[in-house]
Amino acid sequence: MSLISQDHYDDENQEGNGSSSNDDVNSFQSLPADMDDIESDPELQTLLNRERTSASPSDTDEEDDEMETNSQNNPRLYYPPSLTSNNGHNKVAKDGKRPEPVRSGVSAEDILKLSRRNSKSSIPARKSIDPSNPRRQSYGSINSKTSNKRRASTGLQRLLGEEDEEEGEEDEEEEEEEDFAHEKVTVESEIRIFVKNAIPLMITFCLSQSYTIICTITASKVFGKDELSAVSLGSMTTTITFSIFEGISTGLDVLCPQAYGSGNLKKVGLYTQRSIVFSLCLFIPFALLWWNSHLFFRYVLETEELVRLTTSFLRILILAAPAYIIFENCKRFLQCQGIFNASTMVLFISTPISIVTIKVLAHTMGFIGIAITCVINFWIMCILLLCYILFIDGLDCWNGFSKDAFKGWRELVKFGFAGIVCTFMEDLSWEILTLFSTFFGTSALAAQSAISTVASLTFFIPFAVGIASSTRVANFIGAKRIDGPAQIAARIGLASALIVGLFNFSLLFFGRSIIANMYSNDPEVISLIKKVLPLVAFIQIFDALNTISGSLLRGQGAPYIGGIINFVVYDFFAIPMAIVLAYHFNLELLGLWVGIGLGLFVIGVTEAYYVLNCDWEDAVQKCIERNRIKV
Repeated sequence: MSLISQDHYDDENQEGNGSSSNDDVNSFQSLPADMDDIESDPELQTLLNRERTSASPSDTDEEDDEMETNSQNNPRLYYPPSLTSNNGHNKVAKDGKRPEPVRSGVSAEDILKLSRRNSKSSIPARKSIDPSNPRRQSYGSINSKTSNKRRASTGLQRLLGEEDEEEGEEDEEEEEEEDFAHEKVTVESEIRIFVKNAIPLMITFCLSQSYTIICTITASKVFGKDELSAVSLGSMTTTITFSIFEGISTGLDVLCPQAYGSGNLKKVGLYTQRSIVFSLCLFIPFALLWWNSHLFFRYVLETEELVRLTTSFLRILILAAPAYIIFENCKRFLQCQGIFNASTMVLFISTPISIVTIKVLAHTMGFIGIAITCVINFWIMCILLLCYILFIDGLDCWNGFSKDAFKGWRELVKFGFAGIVCTFMEDLSWEILTLFSTFFGTSALAAQSAISTVASLTFFIPFAVGIASSTRVANFIGAKRIDGPAQIAARIGLASALIVGLFNFSLLFFGRSIIANMYSNDPEVISLIKKVLPLVAFIQIFDALNTISGSLLRGQGAPYIGGIINFVVYDFFAIPMAIVLAYHFNLELLGLWVGIGLGLFVIGVTEAYYVLNCDWEDAVQKCIERNRIKV
C-alpha cells in the first residue's frame, strides 16, 4: 500500500541506488495532475475503488495518523473519488471537519501503467547533481541525450517553432534536468566550475580581439603611418559604437541566467530575440553617422588623406555590424545555458581563415582589403555560431520566432542601459586617449593606438571571468539559493580579480619590448610604447577589479549601480584628470593614462563594496517578479 504523491516519488528516486529506469521517471512525469484526470478515466477509477475496498483492515491507528499527517502536509495526495467533489476538491462534512483520507492499496506501478496516456502535462523529475560531472553540471542545463543526427534533422523545425509534436515528446522523455535547487556547492567545487567556464571565455574574447591586432599589425607592416592611423581611428570608432550594443547585450547577463535558473526556459529565447531586434533598429542612425564620418574627422585629423582613409574604412564596416550584434546576443543565449565553449570553437575556425584572407586582400586590394576582411570575419563568426545552435546544442531555450520580440523592450532597456554606460564609458575613456594623442603628433598617435589595442585585448580577460561569475550568481538567484551558493560564487569572482590583474600586469610589463617591436618598425614609436606600457600594466590590476565587480552587479540584478558609478567617476574625475595631467603638466601620454588609472581604482573599489553588501533577498524577489510575467 502506498500514498502516491510527487514528493514521495521524488524522494524514492533520489534516495535510491540509481536502479530505477529512465522510463519509470518519464512515465511518472505523465501522472494525473489532479482528481479531474483520475475521475475522467473509468479504468483508473475502477482500480482505485477495487484497491480501496480490498485494503487490509489490519492497518493500525498509528499508520492512519501518519497518513492523515502526510495528507495535510502534502497538497498532492490523491483522495479517492468518494471523498472529493465533482471538481476534484476535498469535501468538507456538515460539521465542518475534513473527512479522513482512505488509505489506498494502489501501487505506484499500477498508477504508472494507467497514467501513461492520461495527461501530457509533465512534472519534472528531480535528479541529484554530481559535482564531478564534466558535462555542464554547473549550470543546471538540460542535457539532451538525443543524437546529433536527430538534432540536425529537426533543427530547422525547432528554430521556426514548428517541431513535430511526436519528436518533441521524444526529446522531452530523453532530457535530464539538472536542478540548481539541489546542486551541492562547496568552495572547491565552485572554483573548479569557475575555472572550467572562464577559460573558454578568455580564449573566445582574446581570439575575437586578436583580429583587431592583426589588422593593426598588417596596416603598420604592409602600409605606412597614415594607413595605421586610419585603421586605429576606424577601430576606435567601431569599438565605441559596438560597446553600445555590447552593453545592450549585457542586459541578457541579468535576464537570461535568472530566467534559466528559475526554469523559465522559453523566456530565454524571447529575451534574446528582443535584444537582437532592438539593437538592429538602434544601429540604423549609427550607420548614417559612419557613412558621413568625414564631416567630423576633417576637424580633428591633420590631413585630408587620413580623413579619406578612415571614412572609407568605416563605410565598409557598416556591413559587419549586424553580424556582430547577432553573434554577441547568441553568445549570451548559450552562456546562460552553461554552453561556454561554442564561441571558442567558432573562433578557432574563423581566426585562421581571417588571417589568410587579410594577407591576401591587403596585398591584392590595398588598404581597403583590411576592412573587407573584417566584414567577412564577423559574418563567418555569426553563421558558424548559428549553425552550432541549430545543429549541435542550445535549442532547448528556443520557442520559435515571436512577434513579441518587437515589444516589451522596457525591461531590456532598463538593464541594457546600465550595461551601455559601463562598457561605453570605459571604451570611450580609452578611445579618448587615442583621440587626444593626435595633438601630440603622429608618433604619439601610433604608439597610443598600439597600447590601447593591447589594453583592449587584456581587458577582455577579466571581462570573460566576470561573465562566468555573474552567470553563475544569476543562475543561483533564479533558483533562490542565496544563503550559500550565490555568495560563494560572488566572493570567488572578486578574489579572481587580483589573480587576473596580476596576470595582465606581468604580461604587459615583461613583454613590453616584444609588443613594441611587434607593432612598429619606427624607433620613435617603439620608444614611446616601451615608456608607457609599465604604467598601463599596473593599471590592469584596477581594471580587473572594476570589470569583474561590474559583471557581478549585473548577475545580482543591479547593473544600474555600476552604471551610475562609471558615469560619475569617468565624466567628473577620470577624464578631466587625464586632460589636466596631459596638457597642463606636460605629461602627454603618461598623463592621459594616470588619469584613467585613478578612475579605474575608484570605480573598482566602490563596485566591490556593493557586491559584498548586496541585498540578496531583494534580488531574489525581483527575479521572481520578472519571471512571473507571462510571455
